[in-house]
Amino acid sequence: MYVIKSITAALALATVFGAQEAEAATITPYTFTWSGVGPGTPYQSVVNFTLSGTQTAALSLSFYTGSGSDRTGYILLDGATRLTTASATACDSGGAPFAGGCSFIYSNTVDGTTLFAGLDAGEYTLGVLETAQPSSGTLEFDLTVEGIPSEVPLPAGGLLLIGALGGIAALRKRQKAA
Repeated sequence: MYVIKSITAALALATVFGAQEAEAATITPYTFTWSGVGPGTPYQSVVNFTLSGTQTAALSLSFYTGSGSDRTGYILLDGATRLTTASATACDSGGAPFAGGCSFIYSNTVDGTTLFAGLDAGEYTLGVLETAQPSSGTLEFDLTVEGIPSEVPLPAGGLLLIGALGGIAALRKRQKAA
């Protein structure tokens, strides 16, 4: 009887105190939409995001509305370090932070293509520069972040502990009645 009580109590305590934080992946979309772009009227926009601690991320193309020979320049900076360098001068007309190198999304780039993987903790800048074609469009990136601890619901562990204590009390009462 003592063995059953000990096992029940140990299981209840292990459930409450041994629970570990689970990791969940979150996906954040970054959407850039423009219209009326042409010579002398470029579109440019940037967003900043931060990865902290043990977080890692991947940046992928969600979708692009370009067609034919359309292409749109984009940048990704990790602090001051430029991660996009496919063309050293194509985005210079955008000034900072575009000058110095950008990469391109082409109309035939497959949706879901991973552009960068293994992004670690840091301050990032993601930007889009469109100077000619398409004159209107949308480009959306997905940032998939892993390593975000999700909360473990403590009420479930508490209910298990209460149930285990109730079981122990019932066993004691039964033992005294015998």
